[in-house]
Order: sequence, then C-alpha cells, then structure tokens
Amino acid sequence: MVDTGFEGNDVNHGPEVSQVHGVRLHDHTDVTVDDMVYVLLKFARLCHLTDEAVSKLLKVIKLALPEKNKLPNTLPALRRVAQDAVPEGLHSTFIAYCPNCPNNICTCGSPSAYFVKIDIVSQLKRIINTYSEMIHEYPAKVMAEVGTFVDVQSGSAYRSKLMNVPPGHVPIAINEFVDGASYTNSTSIQTWPICMSVLNLDPQTRHSAKNVIIGGYWHGTKPDWDFIYSHIENVYSQTLDFENVLYYPFCAVVTHDMPGRASHLNLMSVNAKDSCPFCKTQGICFNHHMTYGAPGEPRTHAEFVQNSKAADALRLQYPNRKSTIAVGGSKGLTAVHEHCVVPDDVAIDAMHTVDTGPPKDDFTKLMEGCRNADFTLQRLTDEEKAEINDYILRINWPHEIDRKLRDISTFKNYKASEWKLYVLYVAPTVVATVVGRHHKEQAESILLYSAFVALVSKSQISQPDLNQAEKLINRWFLRRKNDWGPYSCTNKAHELCHIPSRIPINGPIRCYSGYWGEATLMTLGGYITQKNPATAAKQIHTRLEDAFRLRVWESSAKISDKAMAVVKDRSSKVKTTGTAGQLDSDSPYFQLLKHRHPFEDTFVTQSRLFIQKCRYDVYSSKSMANSILYFQDDKGAIHLGLLEYICTLLSGPELCVQKLYYEPLSKAFPEDFTHELVLRDEKTLKLYGYMPKNPHALSRIVIKPAQVTAKCIVIPFDEVSYVTSMSSVFEHN
Repeated sequence: MVDTGFEGNDVNHGPEVSQVHGVRLHDHTDVTVDDMVYVLLKFARLCHLTDEAVSKLLKVIKLALPEKNKLPNTLPALRRVAQDAVPEGLHSTFIAYCPNCPNNICTCGSPSAYFVKIDIVSQLKRIINTYSEMIHEYPAKVMAEVGTFVDVQSGSAYRSKLMNVPPGHVPIAINEFVDGASYTNSTSIQTWPICMSVLNLDPQTRHSAKNVIIGGYWHGTKPDWDFIYSHIENVYSQTLDFENVLYYPFCAVVTHDMPGRASHLNLMSVNAKDSCPFCKTQGICFNHHMTYGAPGEPRTHAEFVQNSKAADALRLQYPNRKSTIAVGGSKGLTAVHEHCVVPDDVAIDAMHTVDTGPPKDDFTKLMEGCRNADFTLQRLTDEEKAEINDYILRINWPHEIDRKLRDISTFKNYKASEWKLYVLYVAPTVVATVVGRHHKEQAESILLYSAFVALVSKSQISQPDLNQAEKLINRWFLRRKNDWGPYSCTNKAHELCHIPSRIPINGPIRCYSGYWGEATLMTLGGYITQKNPATAAKQIHTRLEDAFRLRVWESSAKISDKAMAVVKDRSSKVKTTGTAGQLDSDSPYFQLLKHRHPFEDTFVTQSRLFIQKCRYDVYSSKSMANSILYFQDDKGAIHLGLLEYICTLLSGPELCVQKLYYEPLSKAFPEDFTHELVLRDEKTLKLYGYMPKNPHALSRIVIKPAQVTAKCIVIPFDEVSYVTSMSSVFEHN
C-alpha cells in the first residue's frame, strides 16, 4: 500500500457517517464511536504513524471487537467521521507550482514545488473564541506599563500601526515567522511554512503549539514569494467580522534566522557586503572571511523602498544578472513588503543570533583552540574541561527548565535552548571563573556578553537597562578582534549591537524569538513519512487537517475525558499548592506571623506556590532548586532568600523566608581579574551573586508574594554557590 497521506479528504460524507456520532462502539461498552475515532487519529499524530500503519492497527483492533461493532473499517472512513463532527476544517488548497507554466500553475506535469493554501480565518476565529477576554485586555495591559518595555505592544512599530486601525475595530497584532527546513535529506527540497502567532495573547499562550496559525506552506525548490503571497489568504489590514465584533489584523513583527530573512524579504545573503537591514555598515572581506564593523547610519523605510525600486529597474535593464543585482542591500520589492515594513517590522531573532551565534563560536574556540592570521588561542586543558563539566552536571535546574544542559563533550549538538542556559547561567559563573585563570581577556568578554544578554532578556526592560546594555555590547564588540581573533566580527556579532536600539521599536527580544516557529517546523517534519515531494506535501496537508479537527473536537465536549486521557500529551503540571500542613508553634516564624495577625491562633501551611507562573517550593534537604529567590524589602532593597514555609491566610498567602548572606558576583573575582570598568559597575552584574556553600542566614522575615522579584538558579562551585536570577520570559523550550 502506498502511503499518500491524502486518502479520504475529498470523499463526500455519506448518510451513514452522521448516524454514528454519540453511538456506542458495541453493546458491551460505554465507549462511543466518536471516542474511538478520536483516539486512533490522535494516536497516529502523536506517534507519527504512516497511513498504512494506522490501517493495519485498525484491523488489529477490529479483531478484538465483537463482530457487531460500529467502528469504521478504513482510515478514510475514520477521517470522514472526524470531518462530519468538525465540518469547518482548514479548507486547504493544494497547488502544483511550475516557473514555466502560465501563472506558474503547473499544467506540464513536471512541477518544481507545491504550495498548500490554508484557511487562516478559521484558525484565527478559533483562537479569538477561545481567548476572547485576553485578546481584548492583554494589549491594553502592556501599553499601560509606563517607562518599561514589556512586550511588542511597548514598541514604536506597533504603536504606529495602531494609527491605521479603523474606529470600532479590535486590533489583532500578528508575529509572522518564516523559515525553511529540509525533511528529506535533500538540500534542494525544503519546506517553508508561513507561521503566525497572535500577539494579543501573552507569550506563554501565543507560543503554545495549539495556538500557532499556519497560513500555508511551500514544499520544493527556492520559494517564489510573489506566487505564495498571491495565493495565501490575505487577512492583513482588512475587517474581519466574528459574531458582530469587528477585528483588524496586521503584521507587527516578522521573525527569521538570517538566511530565512534574506530569502523572505529579498535581501542580500548573510555574508554579503551590504547585508545588514538596520544600518549602512558594509562588510570587509579579509582572507576570504567577511567581517563587519560597529553599527553605522540607520536605514529608514523610505530609503528601503527607494533602493528596492532602483533594484527592480536594474533587474529589468539587466535580466541576465538578476541574482547579483541589489541596491542598498535590497534586491527589489515583493508581495511580502505589502504587509512588512522594512526595517521597522524586522526582528532580531534571540534564538539564532543571541543564544547560538557568537557564544557557540567562542566556546568552540575554547574547547578546540584557534589559530588564524596573527591570533592564537590555546584550548582549555582536559582538567579545565572536566572541572567545568562536573559543575554543570551538578546543577539542580528549576521546574520551568525542561531541557537541561548536557555534558560539554556534546556541545556541538546543543540545542538553542541549551545555549541559552549556557549564556545566562553557566558562562558568567563557572566558565568565566575557570577560563579566567589562564585566559583573562576571554573571561572578560564572556562576562560582558552574559551581562548584556541578562539585561535584554528581562521580563520588563527599563531605559537604564538599555543604556547599560548598550555600554556592555559596544565594549564587547570593540575588543572582539583582540579577544577572539580577526574573523570573529561576524554579521551576527554586528547585529547584536543593534539590539538596544531595536527594543524600543519592536519590544523585548524574547517576546518574538524563533523558538515557537522552530518547534512548529519540527512538528511538520514529523508528519512526513515519504520522500517524494508531492507525497510529502500532501501528507503535511492531510495531517494538518487532522490536527486542527482534533483540536476543535477536544474543545467541543463531545469526546469523553476517559478517551482524551488515553492520548493526552505529556504534562509537566504539578499540584499548585503541594501538600498541606500546620506551622509548629515553636517555629521562629510563628511569633512573626502572630505579630502580623494577632487574632490567628493557628497557621495552615502549603508546600508550593506559583507566583507570576513560576513555581516556588518550600526548601527541603533534597533540593533548593525551586526555593531560592530574590525579594524586595519595604525600603526597596533587594535581598536573597530561602523559602521555608508558605502560610495560607484569608488575606492571601505569606512567605516565611530566611534572608541569606550573599555578595555581588564582581566581588567573587580577584582584584586584578578585570580592568573593565563597566564590569566593576554594580549595575552590570546586578542579576548575579554568590553565597557560601553552606548558606548563612542573616535573619528571618515574612513577606508577601508581591515582594518576590525573581526566582534564582543556584550553581555550586568549590566553596561558594553562584546565584543567578532566572529569566521568567516564556520561550518554547
């Protein structure tokens, strides 16, 4: 049997299909046909089964059922039941593309690619219906924050587009993500989905896989963006009427990695001379390596349009040189530029540029050594590598971090989320300390970079934070050639210097990073079980339809909890309050609480509390991974604390905390460790500190949850433990 992945999608619903809904599978069970169809289709998607495997599984199940059962006999029949239960679907359209046929629609029988158009409105409508309250309230909540950058709505690009929203309409801001992936071991055949997330939702909600909108996807050779956007459903800058409420979607920010950006926005390639979309700095070729200087004169949208039109004119004049013609970095206007304002809407992707750019390059040089031109860097010794590795593997990571940092011998296989852990928590503590013994300049560079990333990764970024971040990254870039060699000033290193000036335009970089889009790419890759381009494209087509219908079906209350429990996704949820107890009257905290609440005779405790979606556990001897926190006292000073009890009161929970002795990270290094004045500035490493290996309690205090400013990660090292503030900005891990 050939697994086309496309069976049954065009089969009309027979009258027998509508008669099975709510009917028991057979006389001796309370499981319905709907339940069983749902479980089988969901199981197929979770386990990436081929259609042939599902068909055989169906036959095996039928063997165990009584002869008189109502379970459909074939996979197409299963899909017809799902289609009848959820008739809206995605209404996908499958298009064969050929560059030589009229209108690029293949009639010759030899298409070079396939494009699948998907109903965006149906997906958007489901999200609006599900999260109606948040859709209306979240943007206003962000914009009410004065003096800090919290989300995309804090940026000037979003605010300027609000001026185009007609009166009486609810603005729907979209983050578009575009990237290509090879699923079939072919460099010429790639899949390019157009993914969208709704910025009216908070980051954790909008980046959930079930809330990602796929507007269509290209499967084949180099994408033709004019063709794609002429067929994709245009929802931008027009009125959508859902249940008598008017909505106005618009593109607020577009995220790519650098090669994807060059393709999607029709710009010069990554290592071209004029490849920066944000400024006019040009690269210099040195020994076959392209290097870039500090940011120069900013580009404007008006200049981009002018340069693009000039490039279009030159391409008409010299048709044989189309691929090499560009003006000001632009190769011409395409349909993409009708909704994407360059450079205003163009994001700097934290995933590919901040987390896995220079940090990976620099760590590779530390691990393997480097010798080029007049620069030589000795690699770390085996003893130093073993020491770093030992401390990394001893870290007890908090509940929120699913993917832990692995053994450094596998660093070349680290995922982007692991590099993020390295940059934020391990590099400025363990790595900088060990490296600083024999490579002082490189240790200083690591500290400068990690301090910069920590500041621009905060959930709320103030203007003073941006000012300090700009000092750090400019100093880091200025000394980069001396620290890491003449080829280290790459395009990514240059682009990092733009982040402090881009955050006021697009908002914090963690709010639109590429993690959610890359996770979607992985999901689509799991739908493919055949290498043939046409078959692979159709498999994605069919299985996206299945996934959408299953999602709607789940929320319809027509599937039993028993059926959904069988195939539910792995959950990391834990009890929100932990275990209950009572505070001993001999506890030092009892008198503190009694003083605050004189009419209370007993105090009920719980072992867990969630604050701003972060989990905090009462300390136990097993682990302090979720028990160390920063808190603010009544005078505004920040302290380090160990959570010992959580008391439940009518007025709300209160936290019993040991105030711990700790010092700023800058004091952990010898006096002659660094001559960088910016690293000695208390504002630089304020998110990092250290405490004795056995914490020393200064006092006991009772605080409110609102006084907690951050959860901490504890990193053991020799006779001290480093303490770092955990980034609370949600990104798909």
